[in-house]
Amino acid sequence: MPENEYTPTEALKMLIRKAAEFDNELGETIKRAVAEGKDVQETEPSPARGRKGRKFRKATPYSDEEALEAALSVFRAALVEIPHVANTSLDEFAKATVDEEPAELELKSDNVEFFGAASEKEPRRRLHLRDAPKEVIIDMTVETQLEADKRDDVQMPRTSEEQLTSLDDTFANLRRLTTFPD
Repeated sequence: MPENEYTPTEALKMLIRKAAEFDNELGETIKRAVAEGKDVQETEPSPARGRKGRKFRKATPYSDEEALEAALSVFRAALVEIPHVANTSLDEFAKATVDEEPAELELKSDNVEFFGAASEKEPRRRLHLRDAPKEVIIDMTVETQLEADKRDDVQMPRTSEEQLTSLDDTFANLRRLTTFPD
């Protein structure tokens, strides 16, 4: 037994159980990632001389240590990386200037007879919300299941940098605890 007093299999089971207690969907995502295994490329020798063998890809199960590493990666992505991407996106949206109305398509051509006389349009007014926080809502509805009365909107939340740093430190410690000597 390693100095941690548990095996990679026991650590993996505990990690999946704790993740499912925290968020059942996250626990199921980790289980699926581990069950998918790793993608490997293999070559099957050709029965005919002088011909190249057939190459193909197939999924093979992870070893216990690899499965634990994959589970930790999914767990870290959900709790650290995705919130970091959300924060970055919110920062970028804050820099954007917002128009009051959507832009209208203006046709420009020298051939006035074909397109008709150019109309004078009132210039759009800009709401100068540059460097102001904006609410970002993501429509998670699957396109093939769009229904007018059912929308699955998710608001993109901001996570504090202190919380992300703390979670990152926790994952570094968790990785240290789940590293097994050969």
